[in-house]
Amino acid sequence: MLTGLGTIAPAPTVRVGLSTDTASVRLTSSRPFRVGAGVHWISTHEVLVERDASARGTVEGWVYSVQLASFSNESTAHRLRARVVEETEESVTVVREPVTGRFAVRFGPFSMMTAAETALRELVRLGYEWAETVREPVTVPHPIGLVLRPIGQDSVTLGAMSLFAVPERPGAWIEVDGAPYRGYIELHVNRSNLFTAINVVNLEDYLKGVVPAELSPEDFPENDAIKAQAIAARTYVVKRRGQYQSEGYDLCATPACQVYRGVGVEHPMSSDAVDETAGEILTYNGQPIDALYTSTCGGRTENAENVFSNPVPYLVSRACYLESKPPIVTSSNGPRRTFEAATLEVLGVVEDSGSRDEVDRERAALALNRVLSVLGQQPCWRDPPATTSLFDLVDLADLVAQGLCWERRLPYLVSSLDAMRLVTMSELSDSERRYLGHAIHQ
Repeated sequence: MLTGLGTIAPAPTVRVGLSTDTASVRLTSSRPFRVGAGVHWISTHEVLVERDASARGTVEGWVYSVQLASFSNESTAHRLRARVVEETEESVTVVREPVTGRFAVRFGPFSMMTAAETALRELVRLGYEWAETVREPVTVPHPIGLVLRPIGQDSVTLGAMSLFAVPERPGAWIEVDGAPYRGYIELHVNRSNLFTAINVVNLEDYLKGVVPAELSPEDFPENDAIKAQAIAARTYVVKRRGQYQSEGYDLCATPACQVYRGVGVEHPMSSDAVDETAGEILTYNGQPIDALYTSTCGGRTENAENVFSNPVPYLVSRACYLESKPPIVTSSNGPRRTFEAATLEVLGVVEDSGSRDEVDRERAALALNRVLSVLGQQPCWRDPPATTSLFDLVDLADLVAQGLCWERRLPYLVSSLDAMRLVTMSELSDSERRYLGHAIHQ
């Protein structure tokens, strides 16, 4: 029988969907844990959970997904897929549409329409406002149970479609496919006949695996900023708990909700920030706010009504600085070539990377032409500048901006505030400061 869950994951708890599309799940721990369902339980350090290979016929139904776009060119579809995977860390596929023959980029799949609609809203929030839900018929073998393959023990077959994995001692954690989590784990066979892995965890413990993943203390060691992130993340949970209820959990573990990495990313500084703000949330008119935040500000945030349908007074446009600190640039006069310099020499960009000759604008432009040629691109100028006068870093930044076609985009990539923060030389014009600031940041 399953008892003591309130000790393993004290209330309030959050049900976090770790994955929904795996055919098998490996559970491991340095300490023994119990895994099973009903009256059938085993104790182990490692177990592979699979679906029973035998089947009782097939199940016909529907599978749902969110279509982001469709293209006549397959490579274009795969480029979009790669970008969405990088931004969301979710399952994204490219499928051939049977009627049109176009290549569709789809997010999912989901076993219920409500879950697909929830994902659609989050994708619109991330900027994919043209996305739409789609459904397709599916016929799949129906498993009759689960097979447990514990290390060093005989396999066990369960006549169940879900199970629990529970640490034998409070405070221990279980790894799901190599990633450790507090609380306990639930596995369910979903309507796509794949596993949904759920981590049931105390709310504050959950935040300890979110805050450092969203705002790294290593990159931003500012206590007040990390405490603010903890309050925002906690508010997000309170506001959106149950968002994926139809799939059996509250929130996903990716940027489509909040990035959750479990014990593996916990950091003393962020854990202290969570403890110091325990229970604190942000409210408006007595209700938790929709605490939306982003890892990349792009120079300025946007009013809520320009992204969503409803304006709210606490989600308004604000200028924001670049996310990373300005790098410290140093140089060395040692005789050895760097890997980068040697690479440029091998590619024919420069003739002798060990040369210490002064470089003028024309030679730099020719080198940039060669770099773009290696990359299969063309510079925005027709011919390299003819002047042979020596030039400084500001001139170099201007040259790069012209060659890489940045000129028109720079006002959108680097705000005036960013440029002033990165480049403090008052004698430069606004455009010069913007060119140099962007080059430094890049």
